[in-house]
Amino acid sequence: MVKTRNVPITEAVAMFLHILAHNLKYRVVYFSYLRSMETISRQFKNVLRAIMKVRKEYLKFHDYNLEGSMENKWRWFKVSLSFVSNYKVL
Repeated sequence: MVKTRNVPITEAVAMFLHILAHNLKYRVVYFSYLRSMETISRQFKNVLRAIMKVRKEYLKFHDYNLEGSMENKWRWFKVSLSFVSNYKVL
């Protein structure tokens, strides 16, 4: 990530965490940070890209073994997770 002319890195990360932690829409963050929704969207994507670049070094994924009825309930979730993990953000 690089600092932009109008939005410092700390503010971009704060907006990103605020959106994730509180499950907010860009419009709500727009009022809190007094930034355009386009800027919020762009900065959110920049932070997400940066996290995805370093995910293997800093994020640890666990393997879960589900058996019996629990495995049947989560089988579609596994398919969607594999799709999302292969999806690349541009």
